[in-house]
This record gives sequence, structure tokens and C-alpha cells, in this order.
Amino acid sequence: MAIDLAVEAPTSMLSDICPLGGIELCFAHLLVGESSPYQMYYRLAQAAGRYVILDNGIMERGVAASVTEMLRLTSEFRPALVTPPEVLHDGRESLRLAKSFANHLRRLATPTGTGMLGVAHGDTFDEWCRCFEGLLSLSEVERIGIPYDVTFDVDTTTDTFGTHLERLVTRRIELCDWVARTYPIVPIHLFGLAHPSELTFQRQHSFVRSLDTSLPVMAASRGIRYDIGSHGPYEKYFLDLSLPHSDTTVEGAQHNIRVMTNAWLSPEVQA
Repeated sequence: MAIDLAVEAPTSMLSDICPLGGIELCFAHLLVGESSPYQMYYRLAQAAGRYVILDNGIMERGVAASVTEMLRLTSEFRPALVTPPEVLHDGRESLRLAKSFANHLRRLATPTGTGMLGVAHGDTFDEWCRCFEGLLSLSEVERIGIPYDVTFDVDTTTDTFGTHLERLVTRRIELCDWVARTYPIVPIHLFGLAHPSELTFQRQHSFVRSLDTSLPVMAASRGIRYDIGSHGPYEKYFLDLSLPHSDTTVEGAQHNIRVMTNAWLSPEVQA
């Protein structure tokens, strides 16, 4: 089973780049307020039947959209999945918020058919596992998300690793290996990438259903082109929604996404 890719891109390049992914992910705070090209793109994508995930935006702003905002947008937008409010690295509070959001979702006057994408958090491995297993108990949760910025070691001591990004890659690979040993049929979404090399390990897991990232686009904006044997440098390029349209960036992003899709996101293809 291939991993469905949601690509995030600067607003000026959404229609050139995002349709290359199999699914879409949009940020709640950018759907609020006056009509904008960002809103228009994702409303058209949803109307066209694209599989859309509505994200609470915590990784972009440092704080999640409120329950009220997320419920209103869910009712209006009717995404396939919605991420409940969460607190980074706090498993107990994130689980409490997910349970509360599930209760509110149940009581919506007009059912939306939207499932929850609950995100597992924790400051330690034990706390993360408790959050993960708590999300499993919620019938509304159709997929569990694992962030890329894991703050704790799982099996390997990563203090001696060359870069922080290498530590993050190793930690999430090992979290998914734990899932493979304990809950191998639970559908998983990977939030972001610290580095594309992670995909050579994650593609073996049939339970990893989806992934969102802006990395192939932001790498292209710096002239980095992927190939099967080269994942680019260990540098994290964060999404800049305000970048102006660039034909060179669009072409490079399209190339990088093709490489990711054909070589790293399809388990049948040998790297």
C-alpha cells in the first residue's frame, strides 16, 4: 500500500503543486476571515471530492485553533478528517482535548461525516504510549497522527548523533516500529518530515496511510533536487506561505514530489 501524500505549498503555487499529492491538508486559521486564494483553493478541492484533512495549525502558529473554531469549520467545510485541538509534547492534555472534541463532534446538529485525526503526544515514551492508546479508545478517531518533532528516545540513545534532525528521524522510525509490534493495523498519519530519508523506512509499514509535508517544495525553492539515491542535506526548510510564484520552484517541486511518490512512498519500488 502506497502512502498518500498531502503537499503544503506557498499560496501563490497551491494549484501548481498540491494536486500532485493524493490528498490535501489545510490549516484552520487560514480558512477564517475574508475570502482569500488559500481559502478558494481548498474549498474547490473539497467540492471536487479531494480527500481533505483540516488541521488545527499548531505546528504553524505554536497554538492550536480553539474547539469552537474547529467545530465551526468542520460543520461548514466537512473535511474527511479533522485534527482536534492539542498541546505539543503534552500527552495528557492532548488526550483530554481529543475526548472533549469527540463529545462535541457527536453533538453537532447536522452530522458531517468527518472523522478525527487524533495526534499522539508525550514528553516521554511512556506518556506518548498512554496518549496513543487513549486515542485508540475513541470511536471517532479514524487515524492517529505522529509528529516529526519527537522529544524523547525510544530504543536508541541519540545523544551522539551528528544533527538534531537525525535524532528526530530515528525517534519517529522507532515509534512506528513500536506501532508495528503492538498495533500493526492502526491507521497512521505522519505529520511533517525532518528529512526525506525517513521514507525509506516508513514505506514498509502498511499502516502508515498518509503523510503531509512542505519539504519537497521548500527544498526546491533552494535549488535542491531529489533522486532515488540522494535525499538532500539534513536541513529543515519551513513552509513560507508568502513566497512569490516561481516557475523554477514549481518545476523543482514537481520533480521532488515525483521522486517521493514513485521511489519512497510506494513499497513496491526498490530504492
